[in-house]
Amino acid sequence: SNSAIKEAALTETPVVVCSNVGDFSEYIFDRKNGFVLEKDNPSENLYQLLKERYSKKTENISLGKQLKQDVLKRFSIEKVFPSYIKINKQLANGKN
Repeated sequence: SNSAIKEAALTETPVVVCSNVGDFSEYIFDRKNGFVLEKDNPSENLYQLLKERYSKKTENISLGKQLKQDVLKRFSIEKVFPSYIKINKQLANGKN
């Protein structure tokens, strides 16, 4: 999981990621909250995507806002805190 992508999400910045890399496919959805390119030789597709999106600033802003919502739903401390508490209790009791 890449923290830089989540940090971009917090600033509502649209992102471009490659498919089959890390856990991106679990929370980045092509053209819904970001852009997904094939990881094998993505440069041509990236060039075309940037040309296409250059004039769609309003849509890009919407993607960034959606990405922030999706990342916060999945990764915010409120969402994951119960898991941390459970793990901490297990460790304190000597359970793995």
